[in-house]
Amino acid sequence: MKPDRSSAVEQRRAVVGWWSALQRLSSYVVVGGFASLINLVLMSLMYSTVPMPVSSEVHYLAAFAVVTEVSIVVNFLLNDRITFHCLPGHARPWGTRFVRYHSTLFLGVLVTLVVSFALHYWLGLAAVAAQAGGIAINLMVNYSMHHLWTYREMEAVDKVVEQHY
Repeated sequence: MKPDRSSAVEQRRAVVGWWSALQRLSSYVVVGGFASLINLVLMSLMYSTVPMPVSSEVHYLAAFAVVTEVSIVVNFLLNDRITFHCLPGHARPWGTRFVRYHSTLFLGVLVTLVVSFALHYWLGLAAVAAQAGGIAINLMVNYSMHHLWTYREMEAVDKVVEQHY
């Protein structure tokens, strides 16, 4: 009896798909780690060495906003080029991917803000340690959202919108 070729092909596709997903996750973690280092260094500099004539809470939120945007841009540039370049959604124009990436990270920024603020002001962790905690919790939220929204397959609506703009 001959082996069923279609099941062998399906098994190979499953292994390749699983391996690709694992490579993407690994790349995402490495790129995110680099962007997080940038975030933490900038947070340390902005919160500890840049004086502001405001309350410590406002100072923290201002530093948070600046370092978050810088790390988002670094994260997008690297992940777009390295991690997600092979997904169907990468066929969208660069600007569209950039806007979708930012919209995806909005939820992530809120998660990071709430967690880091709580760790810093309610549990007394240092600002950088609190920021690191928020980043760690946010990792899987962002990765999942990029697969579900930012780089998902282009649909007919996306194609129509892109043709008109």
